[in-house]
Amino acid sequence: MSQDDITVVVPTLNEEHAIGVVIDELRQAGYRNILVVDGYSTDGTFQIAQEKGVAAFRQEGIGKAGAIRTGIKHAETPYIVFIDADYTYDPRDIERLHHQAGRYDQIIGTRVDRQNIPKLHRVGNKIINLAFNLVMGTRVTDICSGMYLVRKDSARKLNLSTKGFDVEVEIVAQILAVGGKIIEVPIHYRKRIGAKKLQTWKAGLRILITTLSLFRYRKSRV
Repeated sequence: MSQDDITVVVPTLNEEHAIGVVIDELRQAGYRNILVVDGYSTDGTFQIAQEKGVAAFRQEGIGKAGAIRTGIKHAETPYIVFIDADYTYDPRDIERLHHQAGRYDQIIGTRVDRQNIPKLHRVGNKIINLAFNLVMGTRVTDICSGMYLVRKDSARKLNLSTKGFDVEVEIVAQILAVGGKIIEVPIHYRKRIGAKKLQTWKAGLRILITTLSLFRYRKSRV
């Protein structure tokens, strides 16, 4: 599989300080199919993406889940990589994901150097991972990672009902529910550029509630 077999989807919302750097790094890493999906930013994010010459779309629907669905709709390559737009994920690590792409439906980039994740987020992630594994009978270590690769044909079968940052846990659950294969590979995690937008307690509670509701997908695997 070559880099041209991958569309890199970058969901954005008010990331004007980072989006240009992320696009430049993706190109330097050899990725030409870059698709920015903007959640109606009020800053210059969308304009910067257009000026950089990448495919840029306003997302359909609300929240990060709306951006994910829009990216899946417009991607034309066999594989899709999702990467956050805040500079935290290193585009050079995409190579680690696509080395496994021929054998798995989803490859999750697991953040192994976690010092740039706020301590409260680290605690929340551990709780969410534990809850997901108890519900789904798995051993996933970074269910909330913002960098992962999905086969396009598997992505097109997803029926996502979530709206926000809980979309990642629903994607994994649905792929597992239909017998899909998932693996994790180690990636780096950097300090973000720009102000954080995630409301820790609100987002964390929502993700946890969504995770506990995923038992219906485990039953479908039995």
